[in-house]
Amino acid sequence: MIDPSKQYEELIKAAQDAQRMFAPMQQFLEQIARSSAFMATERAGFTEAILDMQRRQEMLDPLLQTQRLVQQMEMTQRMANGLGESFRTSIAAIDDQARTWRELVEPAILGLQQGGTATRPIFGLADSLVAWESSATRLTQRFNEIGLVANNAQLSVRLLASTEAFTEFAKDTVRRLESAPNDRTAWALETSLQLAEEQLFVTTETLDSVVDNPEDDEDISEIRTLATPYVQQQELLDAADQVDEGDTTALVGSSSAASAADLTRKILVTIATCNEARKLSGAPEIFKPTTKLLEVYADMPWLVPVDKQSFAQFVDCFYFLFYEGAGKDKLRFLKSQGGPIPDDDFDFILCIKHLRNKWTRHDADHGKDSAIKKSWAELASKFQSLGLHHMPVATEDFRILHSTLLARAYEFSQRILHGVIHE
Repeated sequence: MIDPSKQYEELIKAAQDAQRMFAPMQQFLEQIARSSAFMATERAGFTEAILDMQRRQEMLDPLLQTQRLVQQMEMTQRMANGLGESFRTSIAAIDDQARTWRELVEPAILGLQQGGTATRPIFGLADSLVAWESSATRLTQRFNEIGLVANNAQLSVRLLASTEAFTEFAKDTVRRLESAPNDRTAWALETSLQLAEEQLFVTTETLDSVVDNPEDDEDISEIRTLATPYVQQQELLDAADQVDEGDTTALVGSSSAASAADLTRKILVTIATCNEARKLSGAPEIFKPTTKLLEVYADMPWLVPVDKQSFAQFVDCFYFLFYEGAGKDKLRFLKSQGGPIPDDDFDFILCIKHLRNKWTRHDADHGKDSAIKKSWAELASKFQSLGLHHMPVATEDFRILHSTLLARAYEFSQRILHGVIHE
């Protein structure tokens, strides 16, 4: 005779086993569902007119719904036609990101539904999808709120550079995880993906704090080479055998690219805080949200120089941030322009201008022989002051310049902030 209590215990155990088996799939599907909801409405997120149409539909009297809906659709169409090619380009750019995530997600869901097990790449993909969804949603909503999408659709998409870069990095990393040869390699790859997710959140938050409709009509620049996720991933892979497995803090600490990204964040946050402190005292902002400055906030956190071309992009960022963004020839952080910094105390700015004007964007070999000789001598002096006693050629040379300039930029931004607070 079968013992009822024992049979009951076996049923409970079987139910618990089934719950444990399906829990990973359920968790993953819930995360996917949140992203799918965003994907289904990402077009609506790019125009307040469409959002308004959806809200109105829920409240309209049924007898008037068709007429009102047609009128609203006509208004939306006129708005889209007015935005023209830039609007269609903007929508296509977001579609590309959403399509990439769908291509990554759908096979994973299908595999789970067919009885497959939840693997490390699947969980990494799920977390990354949430990070992308959260960042993309927050930025598009913010751009809508301030009217940036309607006023400058191309810039709106340009400022989503970090979400685009993260999409490609996540895709590449998940595929590397699928063929990871051992646990240490998988651990380093997973850590690099988690690190990039955290950096994406931070970049989104920092950009959100400064974004506004720029007053200038500058052309939109191409997205810079955002290589930091890949560089720091390789650094983590190289260091994985030298640290205790599971000591993620030590692993991340081995990446100089990750440290540079963190210092870049601190610089950008300090700049934003300077503006907040000035507004609190009733004074005008020092750093205006120009088109180029906003592009810096979108790109610079993941910009790491490895050659002259990427170093030129890095120097451009400081030029647009500290020089053009602060007033060009009438720098608002100088005392003569109402700022806290002495007029003769901006060697950092002069260094950036000289690197850009005499090497990265222009040639020192212009003018009379004496002027050319002087330009090269000053350039050599700038390199030496930055810790390099020869012409930068190797990747290591550019990383030294990068690290030194970041440290000086942070110190300079802190002096501005300290001066603003104690004005």
